[in-house]
Amino acid sequence: MVASVHRLNVIPVEVPPLRRRREDIPLLVEHFVKAFSAEYGKRPKTLSGEAMGYFMAYDWPGNVRELKNMVERLVIMTADDLITPEHLPAPLRSGDVVALGDVGSQSLREAREAFERAYVLGELRAHGWNITQTSKALGIGRVNLWRKLKAYGISVPRRSEEPDELED
Repeated sequence: MVASVHRLNVIPVEVPPLRRRREDIPLLVEHFVKAFSAEYGKRPKTLSGEAMGYFMAYDWPGNVRELKNMVERLVIMTADDLITPEHLPAPLRSGDVVALGDVGSQSLREAREAFERAYVLGELRAHGWNITQTSKALGIGRVNLWRKLKAYGISVPRRSEEPDELED
């Protein structure tokens, strides 16, 4: 009997990391919450806007698998129907939150700016604070990125320094 060889890499599909597809996070969270709630026979939970902000700001080094595991853990371990930041483990809460929680108290511009600031910070961290790499990843020019950094009060650290965020 001759064994057949299957080639799976005929057409490679590049999927960017989750930190570059942050707009996918709310949809993935909703999907996983529904799936795990059904699997474990629990009522579907919802994430508060602030909790979702932490999800959006986190870099997800383990990509979708890490997100899936986190949602499963929260569905199982959270007794409340609403998942708030208090339910989130410390590593998830250590970053800058994307301000999505107080929709009624923010204008669209303020919410967009808060998201953009957190997103730019996440990309800077992901690219080791390298302006050229970060601007390419964001799809903007370096000068435009520098303008955003100034507008958001973000200073790029010198080598071997921790980043500072300027006070307004």
